[in-house]
Amino acid sequence: MIMKSCFLTILLISSVCINLYSQNGNPSSDLELRLNKLSVEEKMDQLQKVHKEIFQLPHDFDYIKSTIMGEFNAYRAIHAPNFPVRENLGNDQKKIDLAFKHWISSYPMEYKLCIIKGFEIIRKYK
Repeated sequence: MIMKSCFLTILLISSVCINLYSQNGNPSSDLELRLNKLSVEEKMDQLQKVHKEIFQLPHDFDYIKSTIMGEFNAYRAIHAPNFPVRENLGNDQKKIDLAFKHWISSYPMEYKLCIIKGFEIIRKYK
């Protein structure tokens, strides 16, 4: 009985995650498959690329920082609670890199959700 309950819980969580990846009812499986094939270093690069693209959107800096990043950060706070907070890491780049590598390796679903949301935001505000 407990195994059946655990299985149903995992199934429910999986279906919720699949729905989070969806756009217009179609799973964004291509992006998910590409993300699964990346190394941790490549995933770090992808995260930096998304962040950079958000700040290159055709809006003024204050709007990007307050509205667009505000939307992303609100989403991230809910769906990626283990995301490293830069302000807590200081200025040591090695420490920052290690924190993000650890997060990417330890919480792959959070990473995927953040990347997918980042691309959604880029499309929305382009």
